[in-house]
Amino acid sequence: DRAISHLKRTLSPDAPAHTRAWSLNFLGKAHYQLGHLAAADSTFRASRDMRATENSTKSSGRWMRVLGFDEMYNQWMRTNTDRFTLFGSPRVETSTDRLVERYASAWNDLATFFGGAPDRQVRLFVWASREEAKQRGLTIGVAEPEYAVVHKEVSQTSGHELAHVFEDRVLSPSHQAGLISEGLAVYLDQTGRDRLETARQALGETGGQVSIQDWWKKNPEAWAQLSGRIRYPVAGAFVAYLAERGGRKTLLQLLRDQRLERARTIYGADTLSGWIASFEAKLKK
Repeated sequence: DRAISHLKRTLSPDAPAHTRAWSLNFLGKAHYQLGHLAAADSTFRASRDMRATENSTKSSGRWMRVLGFDEMYNQWMRTNTDRFTLFGSPRVETSTDRLVERYASAWNDLATFFGGAPDRQVRLFVWASREEAKQRGLTIGVAEPEYAVVHKEVSQTSGHELAHVFEDRVLSPSHQAGLISEGLAVYLDQTGRDRLETARQALGETGGQVSIQDWWKKNPEAWAQLSGRIRYPVAGAFVAYLAERGGRKTLLQLLRDQRLERARTIYGADTLSGWIASFEAKLKK
């Protein structure tokens, strides 16, 4: 509320147009975070329509597309539930009821795993294809946990991006590691795949090498730079292995602080090293 009061003071008619445009942009974000959706819509729209600067116009227009305020969504299917608002592209062939059922089921499973649910309604945008979103200037297959927003292709798994929102808004991690956070999302993607076998196949096809401790601690950038064909299935299999060996409750402790040092404290340094060695050996079988 203090941010809103401060930003409103910068909207004097005497202020330069670019100042007012950016203030409206920031004000839109603040309103959205507080759940003032109508106010967020109107302030983003005012900023965009001022056309004060190229950057402020593009930014406000993008946030309207990300958060669901752009005029194009007038043509989309929209369904409200007590947990999420589903936006479906008119190009998506799957029925509304089927989509709602799919994501409600994923939601229930995630809430059970995390022991809770996000503290606000999630906005879930389902696109027919990546190309459709690209034409609108958006990259999909991503979550914006800070805003409780997910944009995904209809063919993508129902749980992956939602898991990121749950992780952020239920657990509020103090530290995140890509290996663990992305591995968690793969583990909870609702496909029911054999994680270890999927990782083995990915490594067999690519000839990749695995070094969990190196990716986790010494050189996390090396993990981020790996092909998604390797890093996602391996990370998912590793988190599944931690859940199998240490249990859900202990894994939740790790998810709140995902540093390797914390994992050693939680599981025991020798135990964790043994698990990692065993996991890497299993990948080679």
